[in-house]
Amino acid sequence: MSTVLPESWTSPTGLEQEPLSAADEARYGRNQIALIWLRFVRNRAALVGGGVVGLLYVMAVFANFIAPYDADQRFDSAIYTTPQPIYWVDEGKVYPHILGLTPKTDPETLLRTYVADPSQKFPVQFFAKGAPYHVLGLIPTDVHLFGVDRADIGVFLLGTDRQGRDQFSRILIGSQISLTIALLGVFLSMLIGSLLGVASGYYGGAIDNIIQRAIEVIRSFPSIPL
Repeated sequence: MSTVLPESWTSPTGLEQEPLSAADEARYGRNQIALIWLRFVRNRAALVGGGVVGLLYVMAVFANFIAPYDADQRFDSAIYTTPQPIYWVDEGKVYPHILGLTPKTDPETLLRTYVADPSQKFPVQFFAKGAPYHVLGLIPTDVHLFGVDRADIGVFLLGTDRQGRDQFSRILIGSQISLTIALLGVFLSMLIGSLLGVASGYYGGAIDNIIQRAIEVIRSFPSIPL
């Protein structure tokens, strides 16, 4: 609800004030949404946090495109691989590539590790063909942001798990579920809280007491497991 003051007005003390300038009228005439937005854009922490959250949701929407592999695609020859960097320069030229990995087993602990082999270089291709998926659940395609043109070789930015699945791809695709649950949780909390608050304030009496006591019982539980 906006409030517009007249050009000349009288304060509660009875003294006549000077006419308001156009800037003052614009400031006093802002509605609630405009005031909230103004306070948000002046808060640097809120802007940074909002930008990070927005970026995470954009990555979740296009997770299948950004991820080089499907969440369940396995590489049996690359189990528990350590994070694998992409090298951008080779012999003074721009040449995105990854190095081959040679498995090495500790004879005492039988722990298998991987050692980068500089003699094996595999080019990283952008907009590479890979596992099929649907963009926004509608458009079928098999184009991924990056990948390696080898079925037995993979690029693992965050390594692999015990089944040889790419951790980077699994985190991105899994974020679609986790971020959706968070968004729906906030929306349902606002909806249910608004309905109960309106009913409590409108009816009052016994209904108000029942709703308030029920909310106090619910708030007594830890929020995460609840």
